[in-house]
Amino acid sequence: MLGKAYLRTKNYSGIQDVFRQIMAINPDSAAAHTMMAMAYDKLYRESDAIKEFEAARAVDPTYPGIHTGLGVIYWRNENLDAAEREFREELSRYPQDPIANCTLGRILRRRDKPSEAIPYLKAALAVNPSYRDALLELGECLIRLDQASLAIEPLRKAMATYDWPGNVRELRNNIESMVVQDQDGVLGMDDLQEGDTLRRLQATDHNPSGPSNLVGKPLSEVERYYVQQALEVTEGNREEAARMLGIGERTLYRMIQDWKLQDKIKQAMNESGGDMDQAAKILGLKQPALERKIKKWGMKTEEKDGA
Repeated sequence: MLGKAYLRTKNYSGIQDVFRQIMAINPDSAAAHTMMAMAYDKLYRESDAIKEFEAARAVDPTYPGIHTGLGVIYWRNENLDAAEREFREELSRYPQDPIANCTLGRILRRRDKPSEAIPYLKAALAVNPSYRDALLELGECLIRLDQASLAIEPLRKAMATYDWPGNVRELRNNIESMVVQDQDGVLGMDDLQEGDTLRRLQATDHNPSGPSNLVGKPLSEVERYYVQQALEVTEGNREEAARMLGIGERTLYRMIQDWKLQDKIKQAMNESGGDMDQAAKILGLKQPALERKIKKWGMKTEEKDGA
């Protein structure tokens, strides 16, 4: 129960501690491996997440969430065949799983199989009628099948689930933009601007870490700020954040991994008092490799003078 509480409050470090203790006592706990995998995934440690999901599957392949968790990671990394296989496996045992149904529907829609995607999207909506991704995908599938009149209702519901931080003005601007781009007389997903996910960054100038404080900062810091804001707005959904930012999800993933390594380098340099050789040892790198990374990212360091 404590682990689940940590998961819901997004305390992923706490989750790892709890489930490490459980697995030390009972290494055959599919639940512990699954929860640990979810925590790793939220921390962008996908390879570790996959290992834990696979460990859970080895213990009990029928445990709920294993195949969905693997499927989401594969989907995120554009491995559609593996993702589809995992989602179908999950649904063979748990046919009401909304994430498996919705994401399988998205895969089929991307493969230009809208008629096959619709039943899965409707199944996701039967469990969660306000599931925005499912509503948007359903609308897109109906439009592709030349059933635009039927697409209006799910798209209207999808827009209704968005809280419109700009209120009436933002809603009006969004609709006006859709009208300008419309070519078939029916407003739908195809009329949204490229990369529009009906969500926008909600940064404000009075926020101490907001955009107004980025003036004069290196471009890399500005870039990182907006990526972090996009991830916060989308609640960590990398695919949606990438779409919002107009970049590929793999590009976003690499950026996140680079920033994590940069943070580790800064920490190692601080712990070593600026000693490059010692910092390299802390990081498990050779000094020339560390120097290349620092140069590549233009990181500022204060290496201490040699004796």
